[in-house]
Amino acid sequence: MLAKETLMELPGQLLNFMRKRGIAPLTRSELQRQQIKNNLDQKQALGPGYVPQFFATERDKMISAAQQ
Repeated sequence: MLAKETLMELPGQLLNFMRKRGIAPLTRSELQRQQIKNNLDQKQALGPGYVPQFFATERDKMISAAQQ
């Protein structure tokens, strides 16, 4: 529960940090915005339990190494 609440605070803290230091996001073209939206939509469609292959492979390597 505490970890979840802490993780929920991070985006706001990051935004505050960036604002205080005058760091602005890069400007994006409409095409770039649409590509980003499409990528996010595709990831959400895969479901909450989806793990990209790279991370699944790394997880398996770590588990194997820990068991040896």
